[in-house]
Formats: sequence, structure tokens, C-alpha cells
Amino acid sequence: SIICLSIAVSEYAEKIFGEKDPKQIVIDEVAGMLACCVFMPFKWRYIAIGFILFRLLDILKPFPINMVETLRGGLGIVIDDLLAGAISYALMFVLVFFLWHGDLEEFYSFFL
Repeated sequence: SIICLSIAVSEYAEKIFGEKDPKQIVIDEVAGMLACCVFMPFKWRYIAIGFILFRLLDILKPFPINMVETLRGGLGIVIDDLLAGAISYALMFVLVFFLWHGDLEEFYSFFL
């Protein structure tokens, strides 16, 4: 529901502010951060590292994030943040695998 709300609000804000992805609207970043953290265990280190990874990807916009950002309307505003969140989650999973071997079972136990 936050994704649908983000798309609608972003679409409306784009018309009001007259610019693509207005900086006054941050609900798309909220949706992206949720995409990053929703399947993680609720531990401060996961949330903090996930946030840092998400912000780096959101600011730098590497491929494929820069490609989806070109989409128009509310979907285009939100989808790049959702993709940054999903990639952040994947990177976080890799970090847990290599750095915190003992936490790997806890990390993916959400799906079991």
C-alpha cells in the first residue's frame, strides 16, 4: 500500500511543483528503504548498513537504477527507489554471507 500511495503522491507532487522527482517529496525514499529492510531481521547493524547502501545507490544511481529513473510520472519517481532498495537488500545478503556467517540462518529465516 505504501508503494501505491508513493506513486500517487509523487505523480501529484510532480504536477504541483512542476519538476520531475521534487525534492520536497520523500515518500518514494521511504518506500525504497522499506523495500531494503522489510525482509531483514530487525537489528541495528542491518538497518544501518541497509540505510547506507540504499542512500549510496539512491544518490549514485548506477545501472540499472539510472535506466528506470527515466520512466515518466509517479511510477518513474518511485521505481528507482524501489530498485535501489531491492539491490541494497541483495548486497546486504552478500555482506551477511561473507562477514557474519553465523547470522546467515537468522537473516534468511524470515522466509522459512
